[in-house]
Amino acid sequence: MSHNNLFEALSQGNNQIIMTTIADLKEFALAIVEETEARRQKSADASETNEPGQEQKEMPTKDLLSAQEVCRILGVSNTTLWRWQRSGYLLPMLVGSGKVQRRRYKTKDVERIAASM
Repeated sequence: MSHNNLFEALSQGNNQIIMTTIADLKEFALAIVEETEARRQKSADASETNEPGQEQKEMPTKDLLSAQEVCRILGVSNTTLWRWQRSGYLLPMLVGSGKVQRRRYKTKDVERIAASM
């Protein structure tokens, strides 16, 4: 399974069992590192171009965000996230297995809401 296929499987958000080779896993890890470095550099370049005193909204650089991060980005409370979940406005994904599952929100969903605020 190539690293592109691994990215695709992760983006679907479903818990899946996958079989891959060590070489493909290494290639996937290197691709993640390269993507992360590119995003950091892009973020650093963007912050250098801002004028002093100009407020820049912090844009997330990862695909999934914690409830705390979403609250901070959108300026809402945990209760609001819960209400949005009940109404279907912003649905979290459950990440983890067994007894330890955490709510995570897709960055693109949070960005969509932030743009409409």
